[in-house]
Order: sequence, then structure tokens, then C-alpha cells
Amino acid sequence: MERKEIKLQIRDLMKTSPDRWSFTGILFVIAIIVSLLTGTFIGALLLGGLLIIAQVRTTRNFVEKQEVNFNKSFDVVNRFGDAIIANLLVSVFIFLWSLLFIIPGIIAYYRYELTFYLLEADPSLSGSEAFNKSKQLMKGHKWDSFVFDLSFIGWYLLDVLTLGLLGILFVTPYHAASKYTFLKQIMEPETPVVEEKVVVDEQ
Repeated sequence: MERKEIKLQIRDLMKTSPDRWSFTGILFVIAIIVSLLTGTFIGALLLGGLLIIAQVRTTRNFVEKQEVNFNKSFDVVNRFGDAIIANLLVSVFIFLWSLLFIIPGIIAYYRYELTFYLLEADPSLSGSEAFNKSKQLMKGHKWDSFVFDLSFIGWYLLDVLTLGLLGILFVTPYHAASKYTFLKQIMEPETPVVEEKVVVDEQ
């Protein structure tokens, strides 16, 4: 699917899904926990990766029209060790590349973006294997992924005007579900990946 198709599909899903508000609520709770951990290095290192995997699991269940609830979202606790290793690798490499300047740091972010998606999708992968596989799969797709995120900039500007309320109720879950659908195409090579031509898109 192309970017427009993905976004239209997710907007329709958010209108019709009975799990829309469960999805929104769980993402909000996860975001609150992540923000509380941000100030503590140890807490962020130990739990940050696991929370990202929980967010991916929640999003996958929503997009694939499975039941969305806290139990299903947090049944990823068995990935605790792999999540720590992956989180450490991703954080260190993004930090090191960022020392060169902001652009290498951004490129590194997108290079390792699939790490936690791969951990959620494949229980057999270790943290380091998911990290390395993300690097391989994102070759040729980092710019596409960046542009996909950039196409939501208008929504995030509106979110600022509503003091974050629009983000909680709509923008964050809309972006998360759309991005999962986009990245799934990269993780599953038989599905065509979006080819981006224009930087700014419809909101």
C-alpha cells in the first residue's frame, strides 16, 4: 500500500473498531510510564525496551483486529532480557552517531527502528539479532520511513494548539497504527513497500 492508502485505512479503522478507546488508553498509559522513566537511566534501560515492545504488541493487535487489553499488551514480559540488550544497543549506537552531528543521529534512529518490532514479531530473535536484522532490512527504506513520519507534522502542530489533547485522543494512536502498517511491509518483503516521491503529504 502507498502512504495515502495506509493512512486512509487506519483512519477508517479508528472510526469503526470497538477497541479504539482501549488502544488509545493503553498507549497513553505506556507513554506516561516512559515519561516517568526518562529521568532515571537505570529505569529507562531496564524497562524502556520492554515498554516499546508492549506498545508494538498493542498496535499490532489493534491493526490486525484482535482484542486489545492490558493482559495482551504486557504478555511480552518474557522478552525482558532481549529487550534490555536491544535497548542498550540502540541507545548507545544512536548516541554515538549523534556525536558526529544531528543528521547521523537521525539516520541511526531509522536504521535501528525495526529492532523492537522484530522482537515482538519473532520470539526466536535475541536482542542483538533483532538489532542487526533491523540494520539490514532498513537499507534503502530509512528515507521512506522518515518521510512517512514527516507527513504527520501537521497533526502534531494541531496537537500543540490543543495542549496535547488531540495527541492523546487521536494523533498518537493514528500515527502508531499507520507506522506499524508501513513497517510491516518492510518486515514482510513479499508486500510492496511505499516509494516516497514527495516530502509533504496530506494530513
